[in-house]
Amino acid sequence: MADYYGNFSASFTSLYGIPDTVKSIKVDCANGVGACALAALSPLISQYLDILICNDGSEGELNERCGADYVKLKQCAPHGVSSADREHCYSIDGDADRSLFFYYCDGKFSLLDGDKIACLYAGFINKLLKDAQLDLNIGVS
Repeated sequence: MADYYGNFSASFTSLYGIPDTVKSIKVDCANGVGACALAALSPLISQYLDILICNDGSEGELNERCGADYVKLKQCAPHGVSSADREHCYSIDGDADRSLFFYYCDGKFSLLDGDKIACLYAGFINKLLKDAQLDLNIGVS
């Protein structure tokens, strides 16, 4: 697994570039297996991303008042994750096969699910293409 995390972090570093500042994110791992994987990966990318792992399985039950499904259905932060205005948060479910981003802006909950995340990826890829001076049209369907 060390090779996997090493390759993943090298790819992340290559794509992300040298940061102006370290970004912070809270990650709700739904008391599932994602917490172990993220705990192994987090130190390898800490110069780029400060990750606070919440609902890591040390307390609570799998997907109990936490996880991506809970956040999507309840439209609020999961138990164990306090979120200040404009603070970046990410939630996965217990087996880490569903994910979403959420944040609060002026006290209002905002959710970025699969479709919105795909648009963000498309925008990021578009920026990389422009930086590489490649003239391609991209879209999300």
